[in-house]
Amino acid sequence: ERQTLAQATAGYLDYILQQNLARLESVRFAPGVDIEDGDLEPEKRALRSTYLSSIFDEGVFIADRQGLVLWNEPTRQGFGGTNISRYPPVRQSLESSKPAISDVFTVEPSGKPVLLTVTPLRNTGGRVVGLVGGVTDPTGRALREVTQLVQLGGSGYTDIIDRNGLVLASSLSRRILRPAKERAAPGEAELVGAAPLSTAPWSVAVRQPENEALASVREMEQRFVLFGVLSLAVALFLSWGMARSLVSPIGQLTDAARHIARGDLTHPVPQLGSDEIGELNISFNRMASDI
Repeated sequence: ERQTLAQATAGYLDYILQQNLARLESVRFAPGVDIEDGDLEPEKRALRSTYLSSIFDEGVFIADRQGLVLWNEPTRQGFGGTNISRYPPVRQSLESSKPAISDVFTVEPSGKPVLLTVTPLRNTGGRVVGLVGGVTDPTGRALREVTQLVQLGGSGYTDIIDRNGLVLASSLSRRILRPAKERAAPGEAELVGAAPLSTAPWSVAVRQPENEALASVREMEQRFVLFGVLSLAVALFLSWGMARSLVSPIGQLTDAARHIARGDLTHPVPQLGSDEIGELNISFNRMASDI
């Protein structure tokens, strides 16, 4: 159950990331966008539209081939005009000419932890001339809403984890930006289902305390044990009753046979029923009367 939920959540998160990457990539197709013409008004309009319909709650930006930020939406002091080529996903995307999604890292000068999504910006000839990117706050609502989709018992929870083992988002807010290996309840064993994402170097883990997860199984075990004990008691009682119904008549027939063997015909066998034992009883009495 936990594995299935983790896979479903990972698939949904992949879908969201792919949709937002597509929004960034669509900037190049907006009317008039060309960072080489010196006119940034078309880029500003395209970024504003992308920002309003994306998960990038910390804003979107456009940068040139060297990583210099040309414009960001909404405008944030200290970010426009800075060179971000030192950031790992920016460097990766510029070198590979492919989209990149980061793990958690801090941006300067604020030192705030963020997630960065970037994709190459190509001109009409298909040449990479810059980057379009979006910044997401891991403590914001965009990712937290994904983790809230899964409800597992009273204390189960969902984590989104980066490749460094840091919790990006969680249905338990106190776990965000904490190491994933830390348990919500120290010392309590947990059952975990995990699934990787295909769009980002992240994974989804669905966790549930073992006592809660196995409560129904253990209750069923107890019921089976109780049912088994009762069944065994009934079987023993029936076996005892069947044994008595056979042993007692046979004992009486055996006793009668001994008397007949000694010539004592004064001890007839009482009626023992109408089954095979009863017929044998009648035969004994008839044989005794014929002697």
